[in-house]
Amino acid sequence: MWNIWIDFKYGVLKAKSWIPKLIALNIAVYLIFLVFQLVVRYTNSYEIYSLIYSFVAMPASFSEFVFKPWTIITYSFVHSGFLHLLFNMIGLYWFGKIFELFLMYRYTLRLYLIGAIAGGFAFILSYNLLPALSKSAMLVGSSASVMAFLLAATTISPRYPLYLFLLGRVELRFVALVFIILDILFLGFSNTGGHIAHLGGALAGFLFVKWLRKPSRKPYVPFRIKKRKKPKRTPMDDEIDRILDKIRQEGLSSLTEEERKLLDEYSRRISGNNN
Repeated sequence: MWNIWIDFKYGVLKAKSWIPKLIALNIAVYLIFLVFQLVVRYTNSYEIYSLIYSFVAMPASFSEFVFKPWTIITYSFVHSGFLHLLFNMIGLYWFGKIFELFLMYRYTLRLYLIGAIAGGFAFILSYNLLPALSKSAMLVGSSASVMAFLLAATTISPRYPLYLFLLGRVELRFVALVFIILDILFLGFSNTGGHIAHLGGALAGFLFVKWLRKPSRKPYVPFRIKKRKKPKRTPMDDEIDRILDKIRQEGLSSLTEEERKLLDEYSRRISGNNN
């Protein structure tokens, strides 16, 4: 038990990456609601459970939302079932890690929350502007944030290779395209609000990276050496650029142990400078 706590402490709580922290928080919230469900089953206190659930899920009705504005964040940590949680956490890990590979850790939490807020606004606007949609719907799940990471990572490195079961090597841009097409195709069938939120999160991820790249802003890619009037490059800078080019062409799994250690060391150094 002590070893589990040590692994959790250093692998999650003290990790520089926000991805394991976000995954742990999503799992913790799911387990809390699972306990509530068991209590409800044996006490018949369904009204209390519904009250707690509605306190964190995002309502489609704007008149209800104005009294629960925090739900535009809290809904993204609540899931309707185990598979819902599982697929979202897999997506968060994959796409979040790719995003952090190029932008490190300081933007991760920000993008998760931006994706959730954009997805929530897309959800509530569509349900209040389109009369065919029921105002009694509620939104839960981190899918909008996951889509934000997917589109952000794709915008940064569209040709980043993924190695998928049965399909082999697939570029990230095609994975993003498939997800967006599926969300559009299923808009009128099931989970309409969820698909609308996905598209809102995807747009937020795309715009977030474009915003970071604005000429009016300072150069944003921490792994790339910022341009100076008198640039002074070191052999380590050149090696990092070579490693990043290798990742874009062949994927993270292509790195040797020495290259991974060098990238880790460089990441810690830059992260310390940016805090």
